[in-house]
Order: sequence, then structure tokens, then C-alpha cells
Amino acid sequence: MAVFSTFAPTSRLSDEILYPTFSRISTPTSEQLKTIRAILLHYESLAGHGWTNVAIISSINEYNLNYANSFIEIAAPEISIRSYQQFLLEQEDISIELNEIKRSDTHVILALVSVDYSLFIAKADEHGLVGENYVWFTTATIAVTPRAADPLMRGTLSAVNYFPSTSHYQECFFEAWRTADPERYPYAGVGLNPTTLTYFPFDAVVTIAKAFDMLDKLELLGQRISPEVWNAVIRSVSFEGLTGDVSYLPNGDRIGAQSLRYYDVEANLFLTAMIREQGELIHVQDVVWF
Repeated sequence: MAVFSTFAPTSRLSDEILYPTFSRISTPTSEQLKTIRAILLHYESLAGHGWTNVAIISSINEYNLNYANSFIEIAAPEISIRSYQQFLLEQEDISIELNEIKRSDTHVILALVSVDYSLFIAKADEHGLVGENYVWFTTATIAVTPRAADPLMRGTLSAVNYFPSTSHYQECFFEAWRTADPERYPYAGVGLNPTTLTYFPFDAVVTIAKAFDMLDKLELLGQRISPEVWNAVIRSVSFEGLTGDVSYLPNGDRIGAQSLRYYDVEANLFLTAMIREQGELIHVQDVVWF
């Protein structure tokens, strides 16, 4: 059976031996991790020692642990992991873990947490780990989740899939979203533009539609289609989507640019500071720190 996902970023799914018929519209976390690594080396070259000494704190679930372990695998030799702390999702007291990070004398911290990030960063602040001498990285999930403005998050960084400001389908999709029946389409139809969380499902539908079109032209519809044929067709699709130029690697991974975003309190948004495309960093604007 061929499987096509709108959002399944864990890097282990890139293994074509274990998951030979899996494809996805979102880029794997390995691309976000490569972006974080490139950013750390970039700032190290500009500001000197300290940027490549990193601490990790992670709530324990499969996604976060895979993210942490994958980063550790690509960090060496330039980046040193000085402390790696884990805590349970239901664990309220994380003083021991935060104190261990404090003792490591590390000022760049990767927070992989599946809890309320504002509550988490408040606890870090109580331990003296928030301020102009500390840099926090977090996951794309935190960066794209709406929240109340939080001054403690100012300057928090995140590697997120890069979405262009305009695209071929944008005007049509935005108009349909704004005018949709909210009873049939929850969260739509209230006069507001859709969030970027909707972009991957939209481009996934376009991918499948184009795959069906190819199969129709090959006169294969109406009969059993093997997973191998589905793979070949889906992975050959390319177009300009809401999430940028859509195309796929032979293993089913999405090819796509990444962005470094920072949290701006006044805007209450993560804003793009850099874009990483084809291994190169492109400066957009300076990060506003504390």
C-alpha cells in the first residue's frame, strides 16, 4: 500500500528500506536540524566562542526524542552537546533538569517540549536561564501554534519550513477560505486568511490530483494500481504550491527550503530572519534579541 502524508516530519520515515512506500508533503525534521546546525556555525563565525556549545532539554515522546537524537548525530565535530536532559510529559517539577543545564554553563539551549511553552519558559526563567545571555531554539510546532504574547519568549528561534509570501494558488485558496460555510468547514468562513497550518494539506490534495491526472493519461484508473506505480507517480509530481516549489526525492521525502524564525513579542509571531535553500543561508532581517 502506498502512503502519502500531509504532516509526518520524523526523520526515521526517510528510511526507504523500512518505509519503501511512504511519501510526504512536509520536509523531514532532518532538514530543520541541518538548518539549526548551519545557523549555529554561522553565528559562531560572527560572534565567536559559545554558539557551538549546546544543551538539550526534551519532554519524552517519540517525536522529541527522535529530534534530539538526530541532532546529536549530526552535531559533531563542530558542535558539542554539553547537557541532555529529559522529563516526562506529566512531570510538573523540572528543577533537576533545569539545574543541570545551568551547571553545564551552556548558553544555547534546544527545547523540545510538548507542553505549554509559556509555562515551560517561565520555569526556565525562575532558574536564571532566560535573558540576553541565553539563546533558545524550539520546534516548528511551537513556532506555528497561536498563543498569547509572551515577553519571556522574545528572540526564541525555530527552524520552520519556508513558505513564500505569494504563490500560484494563494489568491484562489484564500478567497475560498474566507467565504466558506463555517458550519461545513470549521475555522474557515469568518473573513480571515487561513494559517500556514493549512498549506500542507492543500498542497497534498494538489499532489494527489496531479497524480490521478497522470494515471488517467496512462489509462490506469479503474484497475488495481501497485504501490510501486503510486510511488513513482506521486514522487514525479512537481508544481508551485502554497508551501513553495513542490517536488520529491526518490525516497518520498519532500524537497523544500527552510527558514530560521525568531519570536517577536510586539507582533506575537515568529518572523523570518534567514532562509536556507540548497544548503545556502540567505539573510532576510536581523534577529531582535532581548
